Amino acid sequence: MHIQRHAVLVGIGKIGIRVFNALPTQWSITVIDKDLKQLNKLPDTWGGKPVTKLCADGTSRLVLQEANLVQTTLLAVLTQNDETNAEVVRMAREHFLVEEIFLVQRSIDVQSPFEQVQEVNIHSLVANRVSHLMKGTLSAQGIGQEKGEIRQVLVLNSSPARGLSLRELNPQTWKIAAIYREDELILPCGETIIKAGDNVVVVGEPKCLETEIQFLQGGQILFPTQYGNTIGYIDPENTSDVVGIFLEKIEATSTAELRFEDLNLALHSSAEIRQKIIQDDIGMMIMPPQKIPWRTLWGFGKSSVMHLMFHTQIPFLLSKGSTEFKRILLCVKSNRSTRVLGTIAFDLTRQFEAELTVLSVFTPNIDMQQREKTEALPANMEKLARSHGVPVIKKHREGNPIKEICAEAANYDLLIIGYSKQERSTIMNPDISLHLHHKSPCSILFVPWQTAGR
Repeated sequence: MHIQRHAVLVGIGKIGIRVFNALPTQWSITVIDKDLKQLNKLPDTWGGKPVTKLCADGTSRLVLQEANLVQTTLLAVLTQNDETNAEVVRMAREHFLVEEIFLVQRSIDVQSPFEQVQEVNIHSLVANRVSHLMKGTLSAQGIGQEKGEIRQVLVLNSSPARGLSLRELNPQTWKIAAIYREDELILPCGETIIKAGDNVVVVGEPKCLETEIQFLQGGQILFPTQYGNTIGYIDPENTSDVVGIFLEKIEATSTAELRFEDLNLALHSSAEIRQKIIQDDIGMMIMPPQKIPWRTLWGFGKSSVMHLMFHTQIPFLLSKGSTEFKRILLCVKSNRSTRVLGTIAFDLTRQFEAELTVLSVFTPNIDMQQREKTEALPANMEKLARSHGVPVIKKHREGNPIKEICAEAANYDLLIIGYSKQERSTIMNPDISLHLHHKSPCSILFVPWQTAGR
């Protein structure tokens, strides 16, 4: 899963350039430096997204505001002047409440007056590195026959793990080895409670840690921020109530009314529509159901709505009158989509304080191998949910997937289902997403499972 974060780098010297080049390509990056020549040494895009370059003074509050500094921004302060760095840290903490700040210091005697600032002193770093090499200290990566990794993560106020015990978390593919809390080392047990401000040492498989520590840390994966911070909506007369409910409950910060004309693929290219979605920072779309002709359902035409959903690659909520979302039904079809759909379902379950049920359907004439895979899906989702602290109910049904999902969805407020590109729905190969769009008895959230965010 790709986790999008916003990183701001102040000071683009030799260290700043190296830090920039080491950042994940899925992150959104802003760089600040008073020297235009230094800024021009960096590429204009990173991972296909534009890099925001500000030739300005990083100690200015207006400049930091222009850089879209917010509480969950990753801020690295890297100028060659310790006093300048301290001022940037002060502005970021006092005016923007930034939680994660990384500060490079050049003087041995200078210390930041702010708590929970990750300080890196160049001289101390080199000394520690050399001493560890001389003592033969193990690297944090590549331990355990190259199958283990150790990470340390700061638990933010927005972490969904805050307030939970290790027993409640019940992680399967990673373990918390130690907690550093207010300069105290805690060797955790099952009853140890995770608190904001804890520095947690996590051990586990590298491929699992990349995603799971994001949950433990918090701040950046709460729906819909992995796609954008704004709720886009169409037809306010029929969607205003549900837009207001979602704005109150989820992590979106604003709303934006859009028109079908703005998103019409017959009038605009997919690139133009995608660019508008990105510029408006749309994280999800809410719209009423659209009538789908029977000719389209059975392959004699394309659905403009499903076509639009695929090209925007953001979640779409089709509002069917629900004003409370206390019972959520998640349908899973394959392990490939489990993690992306699960992450969003877990977030919404926590945000709405809802009950989550995972459903899988055994299709007619299913072979034994496919049946075993389908049987394992809810269990796999339950295992993932436990590590996120979310209880789930597992259900199986037998028969036509469209009919069975609709029958089960009648008992729920929200149906969550993945979608991917299918050129046409046919009698022999029906597009389940398209038919559910047409027949679902409750509101339905379509999630693009081939991407976890921008």
